[in-house]
Amino acid sequence: MKSGIYRIRNVISGKEYIGSSCNVRRRLTAHKWRLNNKLHTNPILQASWGVHGESAFIFEIIELCGIESLIEREQYWIDEASSRVKLFNVRLVASSNRGLVSKQRGIPLSPQRKKSHQEGCAKRRGVKRPEFDEEWRKAIGQGSLGHITSEETKKKLSIANKGKKRTPEQVDNIRRGLLGKSKSEEAKRNMSESRRKWFAENGPYKRSPVSEESRERMRKANKEAWARRKAREIGNG
Repeated sequence: MKSGIYRIRNVISGKEYIGSSCNVRRRLTAHKWRLNNKLHTNPILQASWGVHGESAFIFEIIELCGIESLIEREQYWIDEASSRVKLFNVRLVASSNRGLVSKQRGIPLSPQRKKSHQEGCAKRRGVKRPEFDEEWRKAIGQGSLGHITSEETKKKLSIANKGKKRTPEQVDNIRRGLLGKSKSEEAKRNMSESRRKWFAENGPYKRSPVSEESRERMRKANKEAWARRKAREIGNG
């Protein structure tokens, strides 16, 4: 069975998007592609994706059901989710082309609608959408204040991010976000406990693995430091 209900969840803010499709796996892939290319039709979801990044989102199928009951089941999950958290959904009533039965989906577009659809697609191709301003980012950040990420979600994020490398832009954004921030006493205790645990398991003389990229940065930094030292010696001489 391919049809069902899916959820896109931001583990940082806790907000969710509920949807349905006759081919739910293909729909989730389409959502991710549109979000990565800044072409998603939901501006709130796109803004959240732009601020928190792909690693903060979980795509999951929550129920498989027949095509004829898609709208009914989607409405059930929208009601269930809206009672717990805020939703990215613009409409809280399951409607439109979501959950239509196969006979309705098979009706061809009229020539006028087909032409309009093709013109719209042509306009969107290659169009760079504007970046969200700082006010938008602050508003989304305020919405996630006080949210506590569960251990289950932390494990899922850890598994999803294993082996992934952050882009230089992401690293720079994280660095700028941490500038001027002081760690809480609880965070310091957790870091200290983590270090003690690591030394207890590995011993004080075992070094943590260093990536080739880090080694290259260290070699470059050492070369620059040595060049500066030689320049000072020549200047003093």
